[in-house]
Amino acid sequence: MSQGASNHDRPAQRDDPREPERWNPKLKLIKEILLTRKPAVAEFPLALRLITRLAAHGTAWSRRGTTVLRYRF
Repeated sequence: MSQGASNHDRPAQRDDPREPERWNPKLKLIKEILLTRKPAVAEFPLALRLITRLAAHGTAWSRRGTTVLRYRF
């Protein structure tokens, strides 16, 4: 048996932040925060800062990083 994490141990990655709205019609996406586009990136170490700034140019790449989604019922 493998010692690595199973898919059940990892959070699901969402390519479409509006997907949960289809699960419940009362749920509405209020805000999508892509942390690759936040000012705090300037405080990252140089190598990470460069990679993060490159990822910030595309929404799909930005979503592969840390994303905060706010929903309301």
